[in-house]
Amino acid sequence: MEQDPRQVAAGTEQQNARKTIKHDQAGLVLSQRLASGQRLEGSFYYGQRWVDQYLNIPLAVQQPITHSGGEVTLDRDFAGGALRYFNDLASTVRLASGLEYDRMHDLRKGYINNNGSQGALKRNEDNYVWATGYYLQGEWRPTEKWLLSAGARYSRVAFRNDDHFITASPLNGDDSGDKVYQATTPVAGVVYRLNPNNSFYANYGRGFETPTFVELANQNGVSGLNFNLQASKSQHAEGGVKSVFPGIARLNAAVFKITTQNEIVVDQNNAGRSTFKNVGHTDRNGFEIAAETLTGGLFEARLAYTYLKAAYREGFNTVILNGGPQVNVPAGTPMPGVPSRVLYGDVRFRREPFFATLEGLAKSRVPVNDPNTDFADAYTIFNFVTGLVQQDPRWRVTEYVRVDNLTDRNYVGSVIINEGNGRYFEPSPRRSMTVGLSAALRF
Repeated sequence: MEQDPRQVAAGTEQQNARKTIKHDQAGLVLSQRLASGQRLEGSFYYGQRWVDQYLNIPLAVQQPITHSGGEVTLDRDFAGGALRYFNDLASTVRLASGLEYDRMHDLRKGYINNNGSQGALKRNEDNYVWATGYYLQGEWRPTEKWLLSAGARYSRVAFRNDDHFITASPLNGDDSGDKVYQATTPVAGVVYRLNPNNSFYANYGRGFETPTFVELANQNGVSGLNFNLQASKSQHAEGGVKSVFPGIARLNAAVFKITTQNEIVVDQNNAGRSTFKNVGHTDRNGFEIAAETLTGGLFEARLAYTYLKAAYREGFNTVILNGGPQVNVPAGTPMPGVPSRVLYGDVRFRREPFFATLEGLAKSRVPVNDPNTDFADAYTIFNFVTGLVQQDPRWRVTEYVRVDNLTDRNYVGSVIINEGNGRYFEPSPRRSMTVGLSAALRF
């Protein structure tokens, strides 16, 4: 059953919703070999991004003093660098260490969206974030069959907000503030090589994820950033096998378990504003299987399947519709926006200089809100790409034609989780064609 087109996300057919983006970025990487198997690597990048987005929000909804308006402008500059050191202490021991620093500054403003024209100022602030990381990792191969690895990373991420839009209303005072998140995360792994064609592996690690400025940007009912949002911490365990059947296929299979504390999830999506919250624990359990042919002929094929059960471990209450009552989300409820099954495959034909590929993608249905009262339907789509390649050792030129959604399927490609008006579904484009040319030169 296809989704009712009346339920598509607000603004998808309106003329006063539009987005303009400008983006520039440059980077540099330098590497220097030192004595006795040592190597030093440095990198640096700098970029700018400017966004002007008009959201389709009714004028009346934008009027409250706590609303940041229907037009968002974002003037961003970002930069960072890293220094990494590698040392092969012996034929069986390798070490790597490094430090990283990243910085971002956003000049964020909000205005009334007056039917597609810029209106009064509703938000004006400077957002800053600094991220620093240090890490050390090592590998030890005690025998030809065993490889052991371990490492640790210290991360510190600091946010600051300088508010320049302050009114006499107690609901919109000075929202300046700052927040610092920090943690040390270890990781360890082992690989056992049964024979040249078969290996088993297992990994364990801890994760640390801070909110982004998008997730911090809004609170429910008041102005200012949501500095009550905590970083999420996770534990990851994975085990698997990698096998090669010479001249036939390569096969990878893995099972995994991820437990997250203080998971950052969508709280509400109302009037063009997304707010986020922490929930207690979530679990992600599943397995992955991937295979590709190694026949070496004109045809090649790949296939990958993922099964994922993502669920809330503890129950909680939430509001899913504007002005609606609190709704209970029981423990064990699947997390919204996450398909439980994904299947991808492609078949490729190549005879120089011609190539052609047929792709297939299938996803299971997806819950669109925390209590799972509605779902986006499952879908299967096919894409096709064909073209020509000319190359030599230094350069490569590719001309191609790509057709997405080959069968012109009408399906929901993404969802707005917990959308307050029940308009959860965002339709994907119907059949579309791209004609392109790409070129690469190696110096």
